[in-house]
Amino acid sequence: MSDTDTSSPPALATGCAPDAAPDPSPGPAASTASAAVASAIKTYGTFAGVFTPTMLTILGVIMYLRIGWVVGNAGLLGAVGVMAVAIGITTSTGLSLSSISTNTRLGAGGPYAIISRSLGREIGGSVGVPLYLSQALAVAMYIFGLRAGWQWIFPDHPALVIDLVAFAVVFAIAFISAGLAFRVQYVVMALVLASLVAIVAAPGVWTSEQALTLWGSYPGSPSEGIEGADFWVVFAVFFPAATGILAGANMSGELTNPRKSIPLGTLSAIAISAVVYLVLALWVAKAASPDELVSNYMIMIDRSLSRPVVVAGLLGATFSSALSSLVGRRGSCSRSAATTCCRAGSGSPRSRPRASRAGRCWSPGRSCSSAWSCATST
Repeated sequence: MSDTDTSSPPALATGCAPDAAPDPSPGPAASTASAAVASAIKTYGTFAGVFTPTMLTILGVIMYLRIGWVVGNAGLLGAVGVMAVAIGITTSTGLSLSSISTNTRLGAGGPYAIISRSLGREIGGSVGVPLYLSQALAVAMYIFGLRAGWQWIFPDHPALVIDLVAFAVVFAIAFISAGLAFRVQYVVMALVLASLVAIVAAPGVWTSEQALTLWGSYPGSPSEGIEGADFWVVFAVFFPAATGILAGANMSGELTNPRKSIPLGTLSAIAISAVVYLVLALWVAKAASPDELVSNYMIMIDRSLSRPVVVAGLLGATFSSALSSLVGRRGSCSRSAATTCCRAGSGSPRSRPRASRAGRCWSPGRSCSSAWSCATST
């Protein structure tokens, strides 16, 4: 036997070699956390997970309270031009979203995950943060629309109390469960459809001898002391009505087949909402004169077949839009964090303890609370 001892040193025998390569396989905690997250979030199909929240976010406060003002300022053809530009921008965005989502393996994270997988994490983060803030702040706009409908019924109720109570209810539903929010949206969808029928079926509007004003003079809002407007001012007022197409994409981590559901649900919602807007533009042009349209924001309620039904649709649509935005923030942000934690725990042994905290990282309440704070501060 040679004098040179070639056997393994004691350090290797005890598994404490300083140069030992880390085991790349995921630890039990990471695997368990990843499986738990994956099994918990694949829940919804195209209609429930994408089409319904997207449609209800698009058909919101602007549709009920500002289409008449848009037509009164720009005229029928001018309003169609405004809608065409806004819907064109939205359609281009929807097509880009569909192209990326069908060519990428999607998981949790919503638009952040979609963009980061295509353009990198840096660009995904730079786009994801403004999207988070913009949709959180949009909740305030929807609540203000809900307040307008509520005060039409109860004009003596304080505006601040209405806003705070509405914020609290929306936050509670979104915080408790996304599933509860989706069940509420089915009721809201029925209310919105009933209100649209009540508007379109209003007696005497389609047979009215009211002359159509094809091109408006852009008077602004004289009743509020705002004199004069132009095409782009009207466009700026209407454009929020064409947004909200990311409401379904925000829930990418909860979709059973996001590569199919996101394109189909998003583009279907855009197409149907475009038809609804064009029909309503023609309806308000037949229902009242331009002077009345720019001064009476409740023209759809006043001239409808059933005022209570339209008010219920207004309240439901604005409530649902706020809920969709808040639930979307809950879904995309928190599940992205959960995925990051689980992946972080699958590397070296030192990083594995972080995977055991994946359940704590996946905290929908934190992202939901942050979005609620941003909205309430406005």
